[in-house]
Amino acid sequence: MAEASTPATTERPNGIVIVTFIGLAVALLDVITGTAWLINREDLADAPVFLAWATLLIGLGAAALAALLFMGSKWARTLIAVFMGFHIIVHAWAWLVIGSEYAVAATIDILVATVVLFLLFSRESTEYLTAEQK
Repeated sequence: MAEASTPATTERPNGIVIVTFIGLAVALLDVITGTAWLINREDLADAPVFLAWATLLIGLGAAALAALLFMGSKWARTLIAVFMGFHIIVHAWAWLVIGSEYAVAATIDILVATVVLFLLFSRESTEYLTAEQK
């Protein structure tokens, strides 16, 4: 009797795991920052309250997408890339509006989002997400 062969499974690359954890950390920080800005509006200086809501909502959305990416969703990668693009734009805008007080935090946020984008589109991540999942 012939042995039953098991289908080869594509192992989740480290880049996907790292992106998931970084994405969740960035999302958590955005949720905390947005909530803190809504509670203490003086921290926003002359910036509109929209900035606090945008930060909060981007954080919540990024957390949900990071979980989907971890499960192997092809669409989650594209949506996370869009969210990270918004993340960069919102934090660059906050830096411009709030001023130099926010420069270090904005720089860190922008760099982390850039690393996430790099890892999302690495060769290993692309192979994993485009492999036919059975």
